[in-house]
Amino acid sequence: MENICKYCNGKVMRPVHCTVCNAAFYPSCATAGGVINNQEKIVCCQPHESEVNLDVQKKLEIVVEKMLIKHLTLLKQELESSYREEINEIKKTVQFMSDCFDEIKVISTGAINEVKMIKEENTGLINRIQQLEHKINIQEQVSKEKNII
Repeated sequence: MENICKYCNGKVMRPVHCTVCNAAFYPSCATAGGVINNQEKIVCCQPHESEVNLDVQKKLEIVVEKMLIKHLTLLKQELESSYREEINEIKKTVQFMSDCFDEIKVISTGAINEVKMIKEENTGLINRIQQLEHKINIQEQVSKEKNII
């Protein structure tokens, strides 16, 4: 059976074992890791300092992560609220511009129709003037012919 040091995870040829769980250790790792108690027995079933530090670090990471998530959630909500307000203002502006455009379109269509009617009326009046000028010219010729005779 291959022995792996519980402290450093290295292969151990001549391990020392925990008296509680029989975990293998290098003798130097058992000393460095503090698993030898004051009665010179190897007891690893209590976490050594590096494991405690890891637990504290993990707990701190969890607390920091929760704080970050809370802060980021609040920041996200603030940004979303701000963006919603800006988008609503943009929508109002676009609607106002759209209404103005529609009004200008109606006015322009009315003006175009009025110009068409005026052109048609103008064309009719020009034709009428030409007819009247033609009649006047004929009347003048008739009048001149009568004066000559």
